[in-house]
Amino acid sequence: MDAARLAEVIDAADPEGRTLLQLLRMQDADGVLPEAVGRQIEPLMTKDLDAARDLAAAFGVQAPLVETVRTQARRTLHLDGEPAPVPPPAKDDVHAYGLHMMDRAYGPGFSTAIQEADDLFSAETVDYLFAQVWGREGLSVRDRRLLTLGVAATVGRPELVQIIANGALVNGELSADQLREAVLHLAVYTGWCKATATHTGVTAAIDAHTAAQPPTAQEQK
Repeated sequence: MDAARLAEVIDAADPEGRTLLQLLRMQDADGVLPEAVGRQIEPLMTKDLDAARDLAAAFGVQAPLVETVRTQARRTLHLDGEPAPVPPPAKDDVHAYGLHMMDRAYGPGFSTAIQEADDLFSAETVDYLFAQVWGREGLSVRDRRLLTLGVAATVGRPELVQIIANGALVNGELSADQLREAVLHLAVYTGWCKATATHTGVTAAIDAHTAAQPPTAQEQK
């Protein structure tokens, strides 16, 4: 369907939804979006799609359309080459930097839920734990994750382990096999009962992460 014709039809049918079609209107006569516009839209578009993908994965929901749109985002915006890196917030903006570090630790969009919370504990979690502890130099995010995984294993909380393991998978810091090996290593130190909870959390993270990946060409066949 011709994009301009589609915009015309939706305008006529739903005038209140016109802003949804701004991307189509910004295209030139050849249907190409100006590069400057595409680069401005890209970080917002991918942030929202990543948040939708993570939410779907957390609930074990298949979202193939989200995956397809996310995979083809730069093509949709007519952008070539590598995406421009988004600079992190300045460290003196403590809360914004804390939210940034939270997403670095546990995956894009993880901080969305806590941004909606309006309580002192949530604010301190962002401003102190993530901005000042996770954000310190000296240890990488991966180093801190391994330490935190060890602590979570000692308390036998599979839901905490799942969050930590999911962050490792999303960031590409640890593979599924490495996480399984970590469970065996921790079992010697925490005891087999607590290691069972660790195994449960790691397995849940691996399953959710695997389900969120787009199908391979072979699987599509």
